[in-house]
Amino acid sequence: MKPMQQEHIFRCHLILLGTVSLILLGACRQSLDSGAEADLAILPISGEVDPDREKGLFVSGAWLMDQEQAILSGEVSVVEVIGFGEKPSGQHIQGAVAIRTDEIEREPLWNLVPDNELFSVLESKGLIWNRTTVFYGKDPFAVARVIWAASYAGLADPRWLWSGVRGWTRSGGEGQSSLANVEPSMFGRSVPAHPEYQVSTAEIKERLETGAAEVVSVRSRREYNGCLLYTSPSPR
Repeated sequence: MKPMQQEHIFRCHLILLGTVSLILLGACRQSLDSGAEADLAILPISGEVDPDREKGLFVSGAWLMDQEQAILSGEVSVVEVIGFGEKPSGQHIQGAVAIRTDEIEREPLWNLVPDNELFSVLESKGLIWNRTTVFYGKDPFAVARVIWAASYAGLADPRWLWSGVRGWTRSGGEGQSSLANVEPSMFGRSVPAHPEYQVSTAEIKERLETGAAEVVSVRSRREYNGCLLYTSPSPR
C-alpha cells in the first residue's frame, strides 16, 4: 500500500494494556485527500505497573533490570524512540538502539512508509520478530507510533518501559552516554504480518453500521478545538 494513495485510510492501533486486567490503548490516524491528518494520542492510564508481571505491554524498570543478562546476550532488544525534531536524551539504557519516528513515517501526511522500507528499518536496528523488544522514549506519542508500526510488521512481543531511563536508573541500572551499535539482523517474517491493523474507510463505515466499532478522535484538545493546526482545515 503506497503512503500517498488517494483512498482515505484510517490507521487503528489497538494495543492491550494492563493495570488490573487490560486497558485499551487506541490510536487512530486518518489521511484525507485534502492533505489533512488526525494525529495519534494515548488514553490516560492510572495505577501502578506491577514489577513482577511477565506478560502485558507495560513493564517497569525493575522488570527490565531482571532482563539485564538477556539484553547483554541479545535475547532482549531495547529501542529508544526519538520523536520528530527531538534530540536524543543525555542518558540511554544499556544496549539501546534508536528509532526516529521519521524513519517509519513520512511527511507531509506522516503516513507509514512502504512495507519494504519498514522491513529495512527494523532489520537495520537488529530487531527479530520473535525476540522480546522493549521500547521507551521521552514522547509517549512517538513510542506508541513505533510500537504500532513494529506490531503491524509482525513483532510478536513488544514491551513499553513507561518510566523510561529514569525507571531504569532508579532500579539500579547504569545510564549509558551513547547508544549501542548493532549488527543488522534478519527480521525473519514477511511484512506486514498484521495487515488487519490498518483499516480502510469502507471497512470502518461497515463496522459502524453494524455497531462493531467506535471511531474516536485521539488528537490533543487544542487540535480538536482548532487551536493547533498542522494542516488546514483540520478534519473531524
